Amino acid sequence: MNKFLGLSPEFQAALAATTASLLIAYLVVGFSGIRYVIVALSLNILIMYAFALTVRALASRKDSSRRQIEAESRIRQVVELSADAAKHRALQLMEDSSRFQCLRPGTTENSLIDRLGPSLKDFFDRFDSVKRIGGDFSASRAMVHYSSLRPGFISVGVDFASSELVARPGEDRIFIVTDAGHPLDEGIATIYHNVCLLA
Repeated sequence: MNKFLGLSPEFQAALAATTASLLIAYLVVGFSGIRYVIVALSLNILIMYAFALTVRALASRKDSSRRQIEAESRIRQVVELSADAAKHRALQLMEDSSRFQCLRPGTTENSLIDRLGPSLKDFFDRFDSVKRIGGDFSASRAMVHYSSLRPGFISVGVDFASSELVARPGEDRIFIVTDAGHPLDEGIATIYHNVCLLA
């Protein structure tokens, strides 16, 4: 059907809309000269306008679906990275000063860092603080403390307003929490994976 007369689907739809407006005009006023022409033209404009809005809405929905699929694919690719691969990619990303503001280790002492997992300790050995330019993500040695939102966890930063990035003592898996009540999701393997997702 889409190849009817060799016409594109868009042209076929426009032709159908024009034909429909002519038929409706005939049913409403019959072939009564100028009235028929006026009604036919008015209906044609209305139908074509509605058609254009429908096409735009469908195109927007298709584009939104495509972006969602691409985002899900990118997240899956990051989640599947090994710890070493995620660390390598994250360190490359953090070298871009247009994306991240990174301060190298200074004089900020925090004994609680020794209770973190290996990747988190490595992260804070490399950086005093890391902030996402234009975003809410921030992690720093000074921010490491026992979580006020999730007892038993250690907070290492924030991902967005009113949230905490937390990990269990001695472990690297990062969770984003906003309260103490909601069940934890699977989290993400390391803070380096978290940085990769921000790119």
